[in-house]
Order: sequence, then structure tokens, then C-alpha cells
Amino acid sequence: MPDNTVYIAVDGIKYSGWKKLSIKKSMESLANSFSLTVTDEDNQLSNSTWKLQTQKEAVIRIGGDKIITGFIDSVRAAITPDSHEITVAGRDKTADLIDCSYTGDQTSFSKINFLNLATELIKPFNIPIRLKEGVNVGTTFRFTVNSGETVFAALERKARELGILLLTDPEGNLLLSNNTKEKADDSLIFGNNIISGDANYTFTNRFSVYIVRGQRSGTSGSSWGGGSGINVQGIGIDDGVSRTRPLIIRADSQMDSSLAERKAEWEALTRAAKSETITVMVQGFRQSSGALWDVNKLVDIYAPPLYANPTTEMLITNMEQTLDENGTRTKLTLKRADAYVAEPKATVKKQKNLGWG
Repeated sequence: MPDNTVYIAVDGIKYSGWKKLSIKKSMESLANSFSLTVTDEDNQLSNSTWKLQTQKEAVIRIGGDKIITGFIDSVRAAITPDSHEITVAGRDKTADLIDCSYTGDQTSFSKINFLNLATELIKPFNIPIRLKEGVNVGTTFRFTVNSGETVFAALERKARELGILLLTDPEGNLLLSNNTKEKADDSLIFGNNIISGDANYTFTNRFSVYIVRGQRSGTSGSSWGGGSGINVQGIGIDDGVSRTRPLIIRADSQMDSSLAERKAEWEALTRAAKSETITVMVQGFRQSSGALWDVNKLVDIYAPPLYANPTTEMLITNMEQTLDENGTRTKLTLKRADAYVAEPKATVKKQKNLGWG
């Protein structure tokens, strides 16, 4: 049996025996996080005996699997007449990229690729960069960091356009990844390993037609953009929206008609994909193979009560592993994989709508 004990290692010492815990990973928040709670039944622990202090470097493991390498952000002590609990919480090393502004002297870059941009922006934080096989960072571009912008916000702004995912690996390195083709070992099946679940299908951010308007260099005046240039327009249709709901999007960079149309198609595709979210709970931390559940993995789900019928392939975008009085469980958030198609490259094959689509 795989070891499912959760350990935190600080200053070379491993601590376990947690009464409650939560470990969260997400494709959308860069830094993974942890929260571990212990009960001090004999009131033996004080500020002089408690060794897990804020700012300490910490490694989180489940059995022999390293999950998080980062720092302790907070220590919380709570007392009642009958109890004394201490909770330690923290995040990956990349949390500093989320919290901190870029303060370098150079704010404008020309003919730089994404790997070199990331290397430059994270240099003060001493965080290595790892490139997942298959990620293309060869294209060069111009880029300006906005005043006061955090490092993550600046990188994420360009990464989203290039279809690059900003993740953190178990060593605390910044991982430049892409939309995965790797599959989970297990399927998620109602009546089998799904304990509970919910599905949310919303049309709030979906429109029947997307009209992308922009300009390319030229001598004609603009009827909608102002200044000089030739007007271009692209149209994308979401045939899953039954009533008239148009949306005009003004391009923030020069483009030709072909690029404007691909941008409009991308808006239709990704907004439809992001409108469908399924969350399920499974028992334990691991799949039947012994591998831990993880984000950025494709998984087959069959759950007719959630309108995932027939079996549908989706992407695990968020994961939370918990331990409490109900035992060990893993909550998985699933979205359609085409929600992460690069902008504004050509549209990939669209998955069919779930639910009532």
C-alpha cells in the first residue's frame, strides 16, 4: 500500500500526525498551497517549543511523493477551554512572483522570447525555470511591463496569448507548460469512484456572435478605431447560443482580417469551454495505480446526473486534497480542454457541449 501520510519537512526535520489538512493545486493560480492543523491535547506547545515558524522553507510530501517546495506564510494558534489547535499554512516558492512587483530598470523589451522574458523578470527571486517538452518559446515579440505590475501578472498576460501555462513543479521551480495530452490513470464514474459532485453550466459570458475589430497599417482613415490605418474585422459564431447576443471586441494590437477572424473564433471557442465546469469528490489521494491525482491531466468522466453522458474527456484544472473527520478525499475541478487554446492561433477541434448544450 502506498504511504498516504502527509509530512512537512522544515530544517531537515519531518513532522506528521496532522488532524486536518488541505493541499490545493490549480492551473490558474501558479503557486500551490497547503494548510496543516495539529491538536495540542496536552497544551505542551508554546512559542518556544513550536519550530514551524513563518518564512521557514518547507517541503510537503504525501508518502514518498514531493508535492510542494515553498515557505510557511502563516502560523495560527486557536484556544478554547477544551482545545488548542495550531495551523500552519504556506505556498510554493513561486508565491513571491504573485505577490511582488517587478522592479527592474528595464521595462520594455524588443525581440525577446518568452523564456528570456521570464528569466529576466524572475531573476531577483532565485527561482529556476523548467521548460516542459513540446513548449515553443522561440517566437520573439515586443513587451512592456506596466508600472507596479506583479511579475506573475506580467508573465501571465503574455503567456495566455501564447498558450503557455505557468505552473510550479514539486521542487518549487517555475514550469512553462502547455495544454496536456497526458491522461489520468483512472476514469471518473458515477456509482463507482465519484462520492459527490456538481456541475455548473452558465451562459453569462457567452455570446451568439463575436466581432473583433482592429487595424493594420495603411493610409485609410478609421471609422471605429481612430487615427490612420485600414480597418479589419473578424467574426466568430457560437452556435450553442440560441438568442441574439452580439459582442464587439476591439483589438489592442495590429492585425489583418485573417487574424481578426481567428481571434473571434477563439473567443467563441474558449468562452463556451469555460462556461462548463464539473466538480467531483473521490475517496483518497491516489488513483488505483498508486499515482496521486494531479492537475493538467485529461480524464474521462461518466456522470449522467451531472449531464456528462456519454463518457466525456475533460481536463483537471484544480485539485484539493483534504484530511478531516471524514478521512482522506480529493476534490477535482474539470473543464473542457479547449478552454486553454492559445490566443489567437487557429481554432482546434471543438469539443461538444455538455449539459443542455
